[in-house]
Amino acid sequence: GAGNFIPSDTVASPRYVPTAAERAQAFVNLSLQVNATNSTEGQGGRLIAYDHSGDDLIFYISPIDGSIDTIQSNTGKDWTAMGYQAQENLLHGMANIVQTPALSNINIETGSVADVTTYANRTFYAGEYDNQNGVFYVIGMPAGGANVDQILYRVNTQTGVLDSIGNLNLFAGDGFLNASGQGINGLAYDPELNFLFGITDSGTLLRIDVNDGSTNSIGPTVAGCRGLAYDASSQKLWAITASATLIEIDKNTGSQISTVLCQEQFGFVTTLTYAPAANDFQEFTCSDNVYVVLSSDEFLDLGNDTLLCNTPEFTLSQPGLSNYLWQDGSEDNQISASSTGVYTLEATNADGCIDKDTISIQFVNSSVTATATPSSILFGDTVQLNASEAFSYLWTPEEGLSCSNCASAFATPSESTTYIVSAIDSFGCRSADTIRIEVDIRCNEPFIPTIFSPNGKGPQANETFCVFSDCVEQFKLVIHNRWGERIFETEDINQCWDGIFKENEALSGVYAYNLYIRQIDGTVINKTGTLNLVR
Repeated sequence: GAGNFIPSDTVASPRYVPTAAERAQAFVNLSLQVNATNSTEGQGGRLIAYDHSGDDLIFYISPIDGSIDTIQSNTGKDWTAMGYQAQENLLHGMANIVQTPALSNINIETGSVADVTTYANRTFYAGEYDNQNGVFYVIGMPAGGANVDQILYRVNTQTGVLDSIGNLNLFAGDGFLNASGQGINGLAYDPELNFLFGITDSGTLLRIDVNDGSTNSIGPTVAGCRGLAYDASSQKLWAITASATLIEIDKNTGSQISTVLCQEQFGFVTTLTYAPAANDFQEFTCSDNVYVVLSSDEFLDLGNDTLLCNTPEFTLSQPGLSNYLWQDGSEDNQISASSTGVYTLEATNADGCIDKDTISIQFVNSSVTATATPSSILFGDTVQLNASEAFSYLWTPEEGLSCSNCASAFATPSESTTYIVSAIDSFGCRSADTIRIEVDIRCNEPFIPTIFSPNGKGPQANETFCVFSDCVEQFKLVIHNRWGERIFETEDINQCWDGIFKENEALSGVYAYNLYIRQIDGTVINKTGTLNLVR
């Protein structure tokens, strides 16, 4: 057919979505061809990737031209680690992004999904299935950690039980879609040498011992990758970015060999694995056709699963139908959603066809709170700004701040200032709050010494003539000798007279000064006086 097969046209029992032309003519002639050989791009297997955005798509991706073939869409499993078990044709996946971390198995041929178990306080960012020994490896660490060690596990795919192999001594941060820093975001198994390849977020290719989790660095590689897969038949190591760009990496050095751009647009790819081919069969090809009369029985569309930030309610509407039945028993053509959950509608169109659709909606109330200790200070003092827990922060204005992107920052404002903190929580929701710091500007009288002795014998403070004030906006000091000759002049309050005039030591005696200061509170000081130079 000319339409789309879901999950793909290479499985035994796909769903078929006809084209608009096929719907208009109300029939479609579908042809099936079965090849009992492994002819997947000449490599004997396929690369499988997972994308978290939109439909939560599992798809084949070609390392030849970047084309994709959908396996499963709208899974809602939020995987960041997966591995393919060839014998059972199962894709094992670990989730930790939105829902509680969990293990699920999906049969690629039938599309059936089996949820195995959930894990509390644990996150997973890389996985691989060793088809040679029947082992599912994952790398995990405690949830919410900022700098914690990662652990290599064996996972029982039937029960979900985790068997710790060993710590990796690689410390990472628990991110939204990846483990940051030294965090491993991809695993790939080499069946010939019986070890795992690992790729870190910061860009290091590692060799990991499957017996104790010890690691050895192969070399620097591409940073920011989200998954890793090893095609043993061609001995090629592939990494994938968040946008689904494939990068071939030299498995011996970590250097980049080539790049394959994806033909589809993605932004949140989280993991990659390699699906080896099943056992070879006797070569033969057979085909058949089926003539299908189409009725318009797929007409409901509640949209993609949705996360709503700081939104009290959301209206779901499907006008123009009849026999409405929502999950709560409501029979109206629309419903107001105000709490997190799954919403389902069944309705009938004008042809009498019944359709059913489901949407998952998550409501998140995100609110950051800004506080200060204290909130009123004297000029020159420092105040601590604090924000309630979030995922990232930005304080403005940045002038005078010790840190503009921290939860806690120190500020030394020169005037009363309103600070704004913008925050993003772990769901990606934004919020903001303000805090005003009142600055009391009190300027003291400047201190002017009457005597100094630049002879190198006394305390350092007595070696130069300086004016002291912490409130200066404009400054000028002029010193004359007894004959009215100008011997020193400065407009910098931090510049002091060291008793030198025309490269010679000035004589002991009385000198006159003229001082002008405009303070930041607006006060102007004009002062004339004398000082004694004693050698």
